[in-house]
Amino acid sequence: MGPWSVNGKAIARGQSLPAGGIVRAVQSPGGAFSSEWRIHIALLDGKTLDAKCSNEASRCYFIALPDNLSPSSSPMNRLLEAVRRLVLRQPETYTAAMTRVSFVQSVGAFENAVLELDERRLDVNAVFADLPAGNYETQFVPVDSQGHELNSAHNPSVTVVWKRQHLAPLLVPGLQPGLHDAESRAVATALVLVADRQRFPATADSYARISATATSWGANVSDAERKAFLRAALIELAASTPSKQP
Repeated sequence: MGPWSVNGKAIARGQSLPAGGIVRAVQSPGGAFSSEWRIHIALLDGKTLDAKCSNEASRCYFIALPDNLSPSSSPMNRLLEAVRRLVLRQPETYTAAMTRVSFVQSVGAFENAVLELDERRLDVNAVFADLPAGNYETQFVPVDSQGHELNSAHNPSVTVVWKRQHLAPLLVPGLQPGLHDAESRAVATALVLVADRQRFPATADSYARISATATSWGANVSDAERKAFLRAALIELAASTPSKQP
């Protein structure tokens, strides 16, 4: 990131910035700038502003922030702002779970996703999308509204025979709508929001739009930060659209 300021005050990663502020790189004590200094600013309307420096002072540009950074009244922008606040308030909640792998060598990672549960049958395709073919003993560990796993004597589980092609929904006895960590040996954990048939379309659409916003940030945001944001998005979606029991 490098040393940046807004209206002459140092900027910390993730902080809110004032409307109409001027963002500049701060010269080192020797008066130098670095080509490694860059900053990525996510606006409340889903757009972004970016700047980077070269080694020459004249090539280190400032950013003039818009005069009005208030989020619009649309449900999507309100949801994006709620997610942003969640990540800033408890960043460790949304990053720690992503690093858990139940075996030394990981073959890949589950994808954060919204999954449809219809008459006890779960569509798991979205969560397995990037994994190699194989048999995966997968359990779904209930998660509370703060993103923490709940202690349970028995977690719903299923053996998924993944062939990198579309799977029919699988019977998962005991699984209920709500937040779960999807876990399997040698696979990095992901958060899934299980939704019933009535609530799935709107919930999945909201998550897809949030995911598209996160993807639009490109290389300015690390994969870990993007996944943390999407984990928080699922928690916020679960809170705003609670599912009924099947």
